[in-house]
Amino acid sequence: MIVETSTHVVRSVLSVLLTVYKMDNREDSDVALDVIEFIALRMRERQDHQVAEMGSFVRACLIGYLHGRLSYDAAHERLVAAALYAPVGHVCLREAFRCSGRS
Repeated sequence: MIVETSTHVVRSVLSVLLTVYKMDNREDSDVALDVIEFIALRMRERQDHQVAEMGSFVRACLIGYLHGRLSYDAAHERLVAAALYAPVGHVCLREAFRCSGRS
């Protein structure tokens, strides 16, 4: 029996979106908005400045991946971390961004 957890679903959805983004091969791809929306929907509070900060992080990850500065694994790990920390709250989400930026 296969048991799907939230983590598996998040990893799978972001994997597909990351692959489609790379295939689209444009910085202004609508896929970036899909990733931002996916993570924002997981956030407990969605104030404009919180979503904007998260959106900047997502776009930086995607552009870094598109231009080869981030590997698929690194970009995927950062986006998954952002999605998994999103429900915990904005402070934890910001800390996840800060920590993932070090690698």
